[in-house]
Amino acid sequence: MSLLSPEELAADPPLVFTLLGKLGEGSYGTVHKAIHKRTGTLVAVKLIPIENDLDDSTKEINMMKGCDSPYV
Repeated sequence: MSLLSPEELAADPPLVFTLLGKLGEGSYGTVHKAIHKRTGTLVAVKLIPIENDLDDSTKEINMMKGCDSPYV
């Protein structure tokens, strides 16, 4: 189940979420505490800079997609 609509998935994250603060930083990007504007749901958003290597970003996305958790 996805919280995001197809339009939200294609939109720039600041248009969909209100970023509240940085929670952490890793090799591939930063994780922020955020509020989903449409639903008011508190979420964590991972922002990956477009300057990152596409192969590394694809590996990270595929790993996250494989997580069996309602929180990912």
